[in-house]
Amino acid sequence: MKIRELYEISTNKRWEVIPKQIKYLVDDHRITKPLAIAMDLVVTIWDTTDQKVFLKSITTIKKLCDMGIDIFVITARKEHHRNYTVKQLQDKGIYDYIEDILMCKDQTNIAGSKKDHREEIGRSYHSIMAIGDNVWACILTRMLI
Repeated sequence: MKIRELYEISTNKRWEVIPKQIKYLVDDHRITKPLAIAMDLVVTIWDTTDQKVFLKSITTIKKLCDMGIDIFVITARKEHHRNYTVKQLQDKGIYDYIEDILMCKDQTNIAGSKKDHREEIGRSYHSIMAIGDNVWACILTRMLI
């Protein structure tokens, strides 16, 4: 088996588990703010190797929306790439499920910019998960308890 095939298998499994993790987290908690998940775009939703959306990400995002969870996409792309990014997601049928796309404010500190966006989301939402190539499904339970 090639490394690419292993990567694809692990990525697909990740997307299958996420709704189950969230259901477990929210079933026994009182939620006073809307639920939200922050997702990275590249290598999480968008497969840069094949220039397509991971199919399991579409299925999972739709399922999460059906559960009443708002999806925020956080990307390192600059603001002037917004129209291109929106078109990519529209073409793949995923844009309508996304609450907002948060573009990188500071190219010299991408990690800091993404962290700021996650904190911004947390002010209005119960941010229950951050999903990305560097933050693989980090469950933010402290915000639910």
